[in-house]
Amino acid sequence: MDKRELVGNLLEKYFNVPKTLTFWDIIDTVDDLILIHYNRKFDTKNPEHEPLKQIRDIIFDLNKQQIVAKSNEFVEKIEINEPLEEKDGTIIIGDKKFDGGKLFIQYESFSIMVFKHNKNIYISTYLTINRDKTFKCKEIFINLSGINIENLFGEEEYSPYCYKFLVTNVFDEKVIYDGYSKMWENGTYETTVEPKLRESGLAQFCGAKLVNFELFNGGDNLIEQKPISVELANKIIYPLKYATIDNVNLLNRELYYKYNKSELVDVLFNNKGKDLCDDIRTHGGDLVKMVHDWNHYLISPRAYRFRFEVLNSDTDIYNRYFSMMIKIYRKHENLKTYPDYDFPDKHCMSKEDRLTFLWNMIFYDSLTFKYKATIRKFYKQFYKDMNMITKFFVELNKYDDKLLNETFGKLTGEVKRIYKYNYDRNITSF
Repeated sequence: MDKRELVGNLLEKYFNVPKTLTFWDIIDTVDDLILIHYNRKFDTKNPEHEPLKQIRDIIFDLNKQQIVAKSNEFVEKIEINEPLEEKDGTIIIGDKKFDGGKLFIQYESFSIMVFKHNKNIYISTYLTINRDKTFKCKEIFINLSGINIENLFGEEEYSPYCYKFLVTNVFDEKVIYDGYSKMWENGTYETTVEPKLRESGLAQFCGAKLVNFELFNGGDNLIEQKPISVELANKIIYPLKYATIDNVNLLNRELYYKYNKSELVDVLFNNKGKDLCDDIRTHGGDLVKMVHDWNHYLISPRAYRFRFEVLNSDTDIYNRYFSMMIKIYRKHENLKTYPDYDFPDKHCMSKEDRLTFLWNMIFYDSLTFKYKATIRKFYKQFYKDMNMITKFFVELNKYDDKLLNETFGKLTGEVKRIYKYNYDRNITSF
């Protein structure tokens, strides 16, 4: 039996995935371990593909034919334009009702699974069994969280417990403990020391059991993922309308989560300057996660979806900003599908001035607060970059005028015009 056929049998055994449903790949292997993930042919809208939603970062021991680690399942998105409601423990999202659903903050983060197999402790991230082998994930994790990963396990050679964490990006620098799952029963593997969960205070949590968080003794950057109320969720989704306004302690358009230890107690927002535009797409707002009957959902407000429309799938935000500025100056973009702003002297400006101002406001308002300090510098940086490009072509022309053919000549003229135009000007509202 070849490896793929063996994995197909295991997927059918553990997740009831039919052998005819083959839209999954072997992503990574380490010794006897193998990681499986659904592939691009998996269609979330096809009912026949429903079993594949479970096949997300699944790690098997092929020798033992045993599952040893698994991530959370596929997360479905629910797009909303209205606030959430709750009645008698049922969360209401539009015309859908979720009895017993739980809401959580959706952090911008990547997930980590920690498990012990054959005396080795593995730190597994997205599509990778042993991330620490190629990236000092363990060291970073320990420094950031204050958790000594070795202490999650004892002297046992194998452990059935797979711990889950979320690690936020460099702006937040937090580790969120997301519970653990028991992957197999004691006796499945022969060990000289019986594997035990040494902590107490167990509770059900998101389909996994939660260890008593206080026993982790983590640092200040370690927090526990706890459910939040519908009231707090609406403050996150629609901060301009529902969040507690704080224009004294927060910077302009800053969204701030206020904690009491690991519990979110309030969401604060600075709404200064928001009278320029009444388009909901510019009003801020972040994702909220809901767990219902072991299924995970991302609740996405219009402002969050618009953020990605503005970025246009570009992972480099300055590159996206720069590209659109060039289109504006070349008269290839009029921003008709974007929100409009009622700013002073709007009708007295030239079209280029108006569109430039508009793009800067749209870009600044639509992206999350963590980027705003950086975005403030983009306007001047754009003209500095145009200045350098202009000088490059001018100097090149001195040494080799033949190299500057007709195309380069046109580009030089274009760059010169951009460089000269409004170089020393800045948007005062920034």
